[in-house]
Amino acid sequence: MAGTMVTLSSIKLQADAPQTDTGKITGKVTLEMFGAGSHSASKRTFITTDAADRYQLRKEGENPFELPKTKLLVGKRVECKGTLQGDLFIYKSCKKLH
Repeated sequence: MAGTMVTLSSIKLQADAPQTDTGKITGKVTLEMFGAGSHSASKRTFITTDAADRYQLRKEGENPFELPKTKLLVGKRVECKGTLQGDLFIYKSCKKLH
């Protein structure tokens, strides 16, 4: 996603920048294989926005290999509040949308 601009609420940031910023993200949550063929290969949760931007999704403090709370959101359309760190969105709260 080098050079991709994303909007989190009214905050715009460079997705490949090392900085972090807080805001909201809305999209559909999926569970997909990550790192196939590597030592860290596992199923991870992702959120895909209406603009087709895609980020790993994880609850703050949650083990990235287990994801018990985040897996409950799989298949749902959600709005999450949290922090974007590169291609990872770490959420503090998420609500299911209709």
